[in-house]
Amino acid sequence: MRHLDRRLVAGFVLAACVCALPVRPVLSQVDDVASIVSQAERDARERRYEAAIAGFLRAYEMSGQPDHLYSVAALYLGRLNAPLQAWEYAMRLHEAARTEADRADAQALAEKAEAGMARTHGKVVATVLPAGASLWWDERSDSHRVTRPQVFLAPGRHRFVSRADGHEDGEAWVEVRPGKVAEVRIELKALPATLSVDCDAPDCRVTLDGTPAGTAPVVHRVPPGAHLVRCEAPGREPRVERVDLKPGASLSVHAELAAVATPPASAAVPASAAAPARQQVATSPAPPRRGFHPKWGWIAAGGAAAFVATGSVLYVLGRDQIRSAGGMAREGYSTNEAFDAEFDSRISGGKAKAYAGYAMWGLGGAAVGAALYLFLAPAPGARAVVVPTPSGMAAHVAF
Repeated sequence: MRHLDRRLVAGFVLAACVCALPVRPVLSQVDDVASIVSQAERDARERRYEAAIAGFLRAYEMSGQPDHLYSVAALYLGRLNAPLQAWEYAMRLHEAARTEADRADAQALAEKAEAGMARTHGKVVATVLPAGASLWWDERSDSHRVTRPQVFLAPGRHRFVSRADGHEDGEAWVEVRPGKVAEVRIELKALPATLSVDCDAPDCRVTLDGTPAGTAPVVHRVPPGAHLVRCEAPGREPRVERVDLKPGASLSVHAELAAVATPPASAAVPASAAAPARQQVATSPAPPRRGFHPKWGWIAAGGAAAFVATGSVLYVLGRDQIRSAGGMAREGYSTNEAFDAEFDSRISGGKAKAYAGYAMWGLGGAAVGAALYLFLAPAPGARAVVVPTPSGMAAHVAF
């Protein structure tokens, strides 16, 4: 029991040290994001909207929090009168949203942006086959790439171009009118695949999908997809192989046909030959038992689950408190001192909860390490026993 206590304490200490390593960098990043958001809010209040947008985008890249995308879309829509850019970031917010409330906010922003473009832009709904094909409008550049099923364009005639590997390029023209919805559909034609078949036997006949394809070697242009290739020759075993060809791909198949074997005469197996195997199976030792003190192992596992759950709750509470500080509006406070005091209180409280959450995770990691040790370590007092068998000597661990 004394050895068990020492190992358990050592496991807790080691796992806690390892799990606590990333705490400081993560909290430092939280401070950086909060500072960037605070500066972006000051820029917005002082009408430096471009700088504020750059700050919110940087905060989003560092934290991944979709709230910053909402700020960007709102500034484009309400301050810079740029509904097209506002719609773009509203759609990004919708894609990155983690809650239904975030998705509802993104939808509301997108609808306001679309209403603002009713007199200046038209909507184009694009469909491209196969799925995943690249699509551009007017020119092939990153700024003109269509990344969503719909795009807003200035009135006029526009050319859509699509490209995909293994397919012919396709294009379509569409007339865009303000406040109207136009549809464009491009279906790319798949290029045929090339199939080559060779064989190591003379007079090898090739059959493709049940149709004779000639004597190997042969080369055929076939539609993309699955095909069955059969090769047969006199005195050889036939071989059938299934191949799957992508559009525009080339594949070579080399068939090696085995000679037809004459089955040997069957010989009776003496009963005495099978006896040792049966005797060996009957006398094989049971596998060694692993693990010791299962009660302590389950206690450690339960503690690990409790620590991890508590740490997760504390981390979420701290994160939400810090996030709420980033969304504070100075207009709701009577003085700047009151705003700053509430902001500092939320940040410090969120940090404290985050520190506590990381500490709980560290203890949980320690408990996981202890549980694994208790479950997997060999039982005390184990000894090796050598057991004779008909084929030799076999050793196993006995308790």
